[in-house]
Amino acid sequence: MRIGGRSPRLLDGSSSAGALTVGDKVPVAGAFEGPLELPPPVGPPAVEVEDAELGVLAEEPEDVGRSGLGEQQLQVIVVAQIALGRARAKDPLEPPGLRHQPEALDRPLCPRPHRGNCSGGPRRPSADRADSNPAMASGPQVLFLTHEPPLPMISGTRVRSLNLIRELARRGWRPSLFSLVPGTSPSPGDRLELEELCEGVALESLPSTRARRLSVGLAIARGRAFHQAYFFSAAAAERLHRLLESAPPDVIVAEQLYMYPYVPEAFHDRTVLDCHNVELRRLETMAAALWPRPRAIAARLQRRPVDRLERSAVAKVAGVLAVSEPERRHFEPLAGGEVTLVPNGVDCERWRPRAELPAEPSLLFTGSLNYSANLDAARYLIEEILPHVRRRDAAVTIVGGDAPRDLCREAERSRHRIAFPGVVTSTEPFFAGSRFMVVPLRFGAGTPFKVLESLARGVPVLSTGIGCQGFELTPGRDVLIADRPEEFAAEIDRLLEDDELCEGLGRNGREVAERLYDWRRVGDGLERALSAAVSRWT
Repeated sequence: MRIGGRSPRLLDGSSSAGALTVGDKVPVAGAFEGPLELPPPVGPPAVEVEDAELGVLAEEPEDVGRSGLGEQQLQVIVVAQIALGRARAKDPLEPPGLRHQPEALDRPLCPRPHRGNCSGGPRRPSADRADSNPAMASGPQVLFLTHEPPLPMISGTRVRSLNLIRELARRGWRPSLFSLVPGTSPSPGDRLELEELCEGVALESLPSTRARRLSVGLAIARGRAFHQAYFFSAAAAERLHRLLESAPPDVIVAEQLYMYPYVPEAFHDRTVLDCHNVELRRLETMAAALWPRPRAIAARLQRRPVDRLERSAVAKVAGVLAVSEPERRHFEPLAGGEVTLVPNGVDCERWRPRAELPAEPSLLFTGSLNYSANLDAARYLIEEILPHVRRRDAAVTIVGGDAPRDLCREAERSRHRIAFPGVVTSTEPFFAGSRFMVVPLRFGAGTPFKVLESLARGVPVLSTGIGCQGFELTPGRDVLIADRPEEFAAEIDRLLEDDELCEGLGRNGREVAERLYDWRRVGDGLERALSAAVSRWT
C-alpha cells in the first residue's frame, strides 16, 4: 500500500516496507497492537494525503478545510483501518470519567433562588426575556449544552442555538448556557448579551485544534465515532458534572452528538438531543460526493461507529429534536422518547422582501469556504456548472471567508466574472444586488440557513436536491432544483432572463418562510417538546 506515492512510515519511525497482511502487528502511538482483520479493498491503491486532516468530518466551519495534522497522524487512520481493518478496541461509547460524582461548585450555573448572571451581579434587562411576566420566576429551567458559543452568529449552528434560547426566554422559560469555546472567545459585548439572555453562562476553552485532531485520529483508529473526541474535554465534563449536581435543571438541551458524551447517565431522562442532521446521512453523502479523496475515506470508515453512537444516543435520551420531517421519520423508530419536528428558522421581521428585482445578470452563493460542503459546492459551481452557462455576462459572487488560493486561481481562468468579497459585516447588499441564490451542495444533511434567509428576503433559490432537502418546498413553485451540471446551468440562464419566474419564486418562497419557518412558529414546537420531556421525568 502507498500513501501519496510513498511507503508510509509508522509512528515509531519504522518503514512499512512490503505488503501488510492479516495478523501483522502495527504500532500506532501506543493506541493498540494486535492481529487485525484485512477488510475488502477500498478505492485506488494510492491515496493522496497532502490536503488531508482529521477535522474534516466535523461540521463546524472553523474546523474544516485547514491542514492541521502531519502525515504520521493521518496514517493512524489510513494504515490502521484501510490496510488492516478496524482495531478491536473495547472502548465504551461514553468517555471515561463521567460516571463518578464530583463535589458541587460554590456557585451553580442554574441557581434556583438567584436570577442574576453567573458573576453574581445584577442582570441587565433584555428585550428577549419575559421580565415583565410575574410567572417567569417559576418557569422551567433549561440548560443548553453547545459545542460553540451562540455569539457571534458566524455559523448556522450558532444561529439555531441563539434563536432557540431566545424563543424560550420570550415564553418565560429560564435558560442557562454551558458552551465550549473551540477557538476565540466571544467579545465582551457578545458575552454580555448572552448573560442578559441567560440566567447563567459558563464558557469552557478547549485544547488546540491540532491536539483535538490527534485525539480524533486515535478515536477513529479504535473504531469510535469522531464526535466522542473532537469536542470532548475531561476538565469541561467534570465542571459540568459539578454544576449539574449543585443545581440540576428541569431539562437539558444537548446540541448534536458532540455534546451528548458530556451528559451523565443519570441525566439522560431529562435530556433532549437537538439533532441538526442525521449524522449517518451526512457522512454517506460526503463519502459518495468526494470519493476517493481522504475526506471520503475517513467518512466511509466512520459510518458504522457514528451510526452506533447516534442510535445509542437517540434511544437513551428523553426526546429528540429533528430539523425536517424526513429526519424526524428517520429517528422515530430509534428513539426512546418523543421525536419532535423543530426546523431551522428565520427572522421574518428582520429579513424583509427586497424592493425590486435586480436587472444585472448576477447570482449569489454564501457560506464559509472552510466548511467542506460549501467549498465543494463552490468548486462544483466554478468547474462543472459555469462552463455550461450560455450567458457570458453572468457574474457570480461567493460570500464567505477562507477561499483557498487554488479556487481563486480557477475562478480567474473562468470566462465569467467571479468575486470573493470574503467575510463581510452584512450580507444585505449582496442579497439586494443579486437576482437569485444558487445552492449547488452535493453532500450534507439538515437544512441550510442560506436557503431560509433567501426565502425570507424574497430571493429566488436554485438548488440541488441535497441543498434544499428537508424543506417543505414545491419544486417549480417555491424553488428550482437541478442535480446535473448541464441542467443547473440551463436553469441559471433561465433565471437570468425570466423576470416573471424570479418574481414568482421570490413571492412564493417568502410565503413559505412566514408560514412554516419563522422563529416564533418554530419556538412553539420547541416549547411543546421540552414541556413533554419535563413532564416525563417529574
